[in-house]
Amino acid sequence: MSGVDGSGVGGSGAVPRVGAGEANTMMLDLARVLDLYREARAQRPDAGTETLLREVVPRLIAGGGPGVTWSRPPRPGELRTVLGSSPELR
Repeated sequence: MSGVDGSGVGGSGAVPRVGAGEANTMMLDLARVLDLYREARAQRPDAGTETLLREVVPRLIAGGGPGVTWSRPPRPGELRTVLGSSPELR
């Protein structure tokens, strides 16, 4: 077993705590993504798939409502990592 502090086997034996560097997992409901994509497609039929998804997914994540689950509440830095620096999404 590796130590959380990078000491490897035989580390300090400290219990890992939620802190800087610990991963957080975000899960998206792909059925919800598909619904939002279809709505966006209806409004902009000539837009590319990638373009629409790059608009739909960040809005879904920023909204934080149905369709988004985190293993623990996201920190501001984690949201910035996922959403980028677009202030309109925060």
